[in-house]
Amino acid sequence: LLTHSDPPEWHPADTELKHACKRAAQICEEANVDIASLAILFAMSNPSIPCTILGIKDRQQLKIAVDLANRFQVDEGSTSATSQEEVLESVLDEAELRAHQRLNDAVGGPFADVWNKGGIVYQWDGVSCAHAFWKDIEGAELIEWQRRQT
Repeated sequence: LLTHSDPPEWHPADTELKHACKRAAQICEEANVDIASLAILFAMSNPSIPCTILGIKDRQQLKIAVDLANRFQVDEGSTSATSQEEVLESVLDEAELRAHQRLNDAVGGPFADVWNKGGIVYQWDGVSCAHAFWKDIEGAELIEWQRRQT
């Protein structure tokens, strides 16, 4: 969702979240920041998440991902940041940091309405969405064993 392209039709996110992501992409474009790179840096900056898995379609995307990952290299003897905000401050440039702050504004940012909507959580791990998706696919019975594994 956090790209300059529209999500595929089958994507399980609701219309409100898709609209918020599109607005976030516009904010990043206005700030001359690549939203996909900012999203990767955000995911990689969370100290509670030990692994970030990326979908990479070509060598150019691989090079970009490596360059982004290299921003996290820590010099020996230095202390590592302990919070996500501290990590972000150390890896984002000024334009990225300003865009990140605009996107995370809980009052006026593009996700404010989504986050503040009556206690509904708009985060999902994708497992239940993937199961629902495969129910409608011909041959889905071949992966029934996967459902029993979760």
